[in-house]
Amino acid sequence: MSSIQTIEEFIPLPLGKTFVRWDFIPQIRNDNPSTKVEEDSSTPLSLPTDDPPLLFMLHGATVPNWQFDDIVEELLGNSTHEVYRILRMDLYGHGQSARPKDVRYNLNLFVEQVLDVLGALNLLNDDINSGKKRLVGIGHSMGSAVLSAVASSTTTTRSTVFQQLILVAPMLDYITLNPHSRLLNIPIVGENLMQYAIIPKLKERRRQRYGAIGKAELGERFVKDIEYTAMSSGDNDDDDDDELTFDDVLLRMFRHGAVGDQSEVYQSLGDVMQSSSSQRSIKVHVMHGSNDTVANGKQIEQIIGMLGKKMECSTEQRRWNTFDCNACFGNGRTNNDELDRTNHLEERGVTYTELDGLEHNMLLSHPEVCANIMSSFLLMSDANH
Repeated sequence: MSSIQTIEEFIPLPLGKTFVRWDFIPQIRNDNPSTKVEEDSSTPLSLPTDDPPLLFMLHGATVPNWQFDDIVEELLGNSTHEVYRILRMDLYGHGQSARPKDVRYNLNLFVEQVLDVLGALNLLNDDINSGKKRLVGIGHSMGSAVLSAVASSTTTTRSTVFQQLILVAPMLDYITLNPHSRLLNIPIVGENLMQYAIIPKLKERRRQRYGAIGKAELGERFVKDIEYTAMSSGDNDDDDDDELTFDDVLLRMFRHGAVGDQSEVYQSLGDVMQSSSSQRSIKVHVMHGSNDTVANGKQIEQIIGMLGKKMECSTEQRRWNTFDCNACFGNGRTNNDELDRTNHLEERGVTYTELDGLEHNMLLSHPEVCANIMSSFLLMSDANH
């Protein structure tokens, strides 16, 4: 069992601080045995040429970066060497990142925040751009839409910053699935609905769902996170009056379209994937639970269609197989019943896994299964690179 080292820091950005977290297995490098990363260093972290792939994980709406804790443990904790290095962050309005007031909480806000963070950490440099260093995006729910937009937006002047994308329960259009949420657009009505109905229900639902998977402590952690303010944390400075409450953040996300229709995002990514002028193709894997009601099967099919829409491919040409991650790993892990029932679709550069019986919180309920699929996809991408 390897010892995972964690470094947490805040990156100052124009709209406020952004919380980031690094997880990695320490190792001594042959070229400089004294090389180490200082927690209080003001120098942006960079990747030496012999670094393993960097996995950039981005959470969805409401739950911040800690939703990946168990996935990180599965990916790194059972390794005897540094297979991956992992970077996470909290989007604006979530976790420990700022909750700026005078902004529109749409997808573009989060896309720009991600690009600002990657730039501050020197991860938009020529080595990443040329493929000498490998950056993999892993998004959950709304985070999948954000990373898809980042991937397509970084191809305008150069090849994409991500070589692979793993979209876990990707969100397409939450508002269409919940038409009553349009009431939030009505002034005063929306504020009252959010404060007195939606937020209390959200807290209750998180407590119930986390309790049902044996992780009741996460329910209280979630409540603490959304009630977090700079004043309550003791981190009160001159900018405290410019911070929103989480109720206001979530209301703006509904009103400004962050959880609305993201069809254009996936269509743009599909254009990039199928463009003959792209300097480097993007491999995408979509993971979805059959019991997911937040990102349901119909919308997942729509996303896959958008990602491959340029290629003429009939239904009969699709290749469905049993997805045996254990065969891809060779790492001694035992196979899982869930994996035995997993279907694998390889079509037009998009692979797809549907996990029987799993829900939207699969990263927390079945981290080993999800980590196995992620690792298998990355290893297969290595083999075909």
